[in-house]
Formats: sequence, structure tokens, C-alpha cells
Amino acid sequence: MKWIINNVNSIFAFLLGAFAVLYFRGCLPEKQSSPKVIKIEGKKYEVLKHDTVYQKKTVTQYRDGVYVYKYDSVYVEITPDVDTSAILKDYYSLNMFRDTFKTEIGDIVLNDTISQNRIKGRTYTATFRYPEITTIVKEKPKAAVFAGLGTSFYGEGRIAEVSGHLMLETKKRKLYGVGVGVINKEPVVKLNVLLKL
Repeated sequence: MKWIINNVNSIFAFLLGAFAVLYFRGCLPEKQSSPKVIKIEGKKYEVLKHDTVYQKKTVTQYRDGVYVYKYDSVYVEITPDVDTSAILKDYYSLNMFRDTFKTEIGDIVLNDTISQNRIKGRTYTATFRYPEITTIVKEKPKAAVFAGLGTSFYGEGRIAEVSGHLMLETKKRKLYGVGVGVINKEPVVKLNVLLKL
């Protein structure tokens, strides 16, 4: 421990130099924008991506002709030489009409049944495509601290070093470590900065 105190300036200069070399050689990762975080049931999650899936929904509604509002009538003059039975046959027959409106989000089909100059019934059928957004998330990372012991051997199983280590894993998955050991009865300090390759 006394050796560490006596050489603190040298240790600091070495670490500063190592950092400068890594920085100027482009070995250190660039700062990235922090990911979006959302809470689900009180727990924080990082958003990985959003997927949009278009769901199809069909709605059909029938309306009786009694409830269809009539707002205007146009009367035309009839010539005296007409076929009355043909007019009555057409008047009492059930005529079906279909019209389709195409839109960006789907089709609307209108079916009308007309008899005796009135709408007897109307059916709307609408098929829509609406977007459903799915969010894919992962659990937000947490920092962790690890502690351990280490040793190294040489020759015929003789112990060269005994050391203790502390390792910090940050939320961004970077590892920083410090260790203190003894080699040949001399104290040594180990500093580690591990970057993902």
C-alpha cells in the first residue's frame, strides 16, 4: 500500500497517457444518443423498435327504409300514351342497387333495396385497414459490481502472484476494474478498462 501512495503520480500519468493514446487512435466508442425509455407496470424498459401492422375490420349495419330521410321529390309530366301495367310492374318490383366507395383506409359498400319509389332497406358494409403499432422493448440495463480473487503460477506450480479484484459493469456494458496483488512480496496495482469489440 505504501508503494501505491509513493507512486501515485506515476500511476496517474500512466493512466492519462493510455487514455490519450486510445482516444487519438479512435479506440474509444463515440457517445451515442440515449435510447427512449418507457415504463410498463412501473418497470423501465428501453424501446428497441416500433412495428406497424395493419389490421382489417369489417363493419356491417342495416337500416330499415322507414328511417332513411327523404328530403325532395321531382315530378315529371307523363305522356298520355303509356303502358300502365309496365309502370305498375316496375313500381311494385324490388330493385337492388350497389355502390362502392374506395378510400385510402378501405372500401365502403352501399346496398339499397328500392320499391314503390321508396328505399325499403339499406345496408352499409365498410372494410377498414387501421394501423396497430407494436412496441418491442428490452429491460433497461443495470450497473453491477463483481469482486474476486486471482492468482498466477509459474514453474512447477509455484505461486507467482496473489491478488484481489473489483470490477464495475456500467449500464452501457463497459467494464472498469481495479486489483491489488502481491508479486515477490511487492504490492502491485492493476487497473482495467475493457471495451466491447
